[in-house]
Amino acid sequence: MKNLYPLYLKLEAQPVLVIGGGPVAHRRVHRLLECDARVTVVSPDVVPEIESLHRERRLVWTARRFHPDDLAAARLAFLAVGDPALVEVVRREARRRGVFLNTAEEESSCDFHVPAVSDHKGVKLAISTAGASPTLAAALRQQMDVWLSSVGDETLEELRRNRKAGRQHHRRDREERSTGKKGAVKDAMVKKGTVYLVGAGPGDPGLLTMRAWQLLQQAEIVYYDRLIGEEILATIPEMTERVYVGKDLGDANRANIAALMIQAARAGRTVVRLKGGDPILFGRGGEEMLELGQANVDFEIVPGVSALCAVPGAAGIPVTYRGIASELVVRSGHRMAEASGPEGELTRTRNETTFVYFMAVGKIPDVVRELAAEGLSPSTPVAIVEKGTLPEEKVVIGELKNIARKARDEAVEPPALIIAGDVVAFRQPSEFLALLRSTGAIRSSVRSAIDARTV
Repeated sequence: MKNLYPLYLKLEAQPVLVIGGGPVAHRRVHRLLECDARVTVVSPDVVPEIESLHRERRLVWTARRFHPDDLAAARLAFLAVGDPALVEVVRREARRRGVFLNTAEEESSCDFHVPAVSDHKGVKLAISTAGASPTLAAALRQQMDVWLSSVGDETLEELRRNRKAGRQHHRRDREERSTGKKGAVKDAMVKKGTVYLVGAGPGDPGLLTMRAWQLLQQAEIVYYDRLIGEEILATIPEMTERVYVGKDLGDANRANIAALMIQAARAGRTVVRLKGGDPILFGRGGEEMLELGQANVDFEIVPGVSALCAVPGAAGIPVTYRGIASELVVRSGHRMAEASGPEGELTRTRNETTFVYFMAVGKIPDVVRELAAEGLSPSTPVAIVEKGTLPEEKVVIGELKNIARKARDEAVEPPALIIAGDVVAFRQPSEFLALLRSTGAIRSSVRSAIDARTV
């Protein structure tokens, strides 16, 4: 049924009628009392739980069969008696009196459905299948219960605080625009904004990470491009400002995204830059990181599910297979245009490859020998990231010639990734900027943002 309208009712002190006294009626009563409704139960007999609530004066039990006048004061009515003849009587009378009715017996007689509800610390999620499959709704509710519990109470409280702060910020902005003046509170204390470079995954909103979803709920402005589909955009609250910053195919014009993010963050706004897949895999995330850092704007990288493995995997193709494929080389199609010579052949001024090794902590000397055989210089930057993204993350930086000793001195343990290549120099911005200048790889947008600063 496509024409259901979802809403949450405030039933505090409102009269609600429950016709029936069995287990289903008790479930209705229980949730109604949680909402502080004034509940009246009409039934010759009731289960002990309802009788106990009547003795405690938490509801009124009228021990008889239904009478049409029982609907006189009701705002809502619930019917659960297992009597088709009575359903028709109550249905006709409820319509005559303008009372919304739900019946457990006949979906076509319902004015509304009772959803499966996941309720955790004030966050309430209601799930409906339009009466078609209560079993499916219950299964989805169980999944939501698990998910809400995994989010954690601290995160839920943070979301509430941020949404409240966001509403106050939007209200203050509207007031300032209407008066043309800045408020005294804003003059006295400037809120410092943060930029989040968020990976949106390969497209399915179910593949958004929890962190990505949380940030989208608390963002004040979201910058996105053509890789972000409508399904992902639909997860962003309506009150959040959305700005399209993509470049359409064949169009040479592109917004200065970093400048927009810097401006918004300096205005004290919480900014999300939503990028397809993972934000730092062929997504200009590194360039945006550099510009934000040079502008002294706080930022955070929020990894996403990368299309690198997700898309082939979803299509039934493993990108590695023991004994068949033990290495993965990844390149961007943009490189073919940017690095091609007169005859269309790819040219290199230096080694452009980044090497990433999984499960190789116990074989670092072998890794060093293999990379040296690939032609890497002994001075090639190397990083080892132990327990990446976790609170106990440790990063060991060295060069190809000394990384084995440094890893031994730092007692590196698995799980860890070994990363070798010039991009590792990004950890030392002054060295990385010098590298960009020396190779001519620095882009005009980055150059304009950093040349005015002393590194």
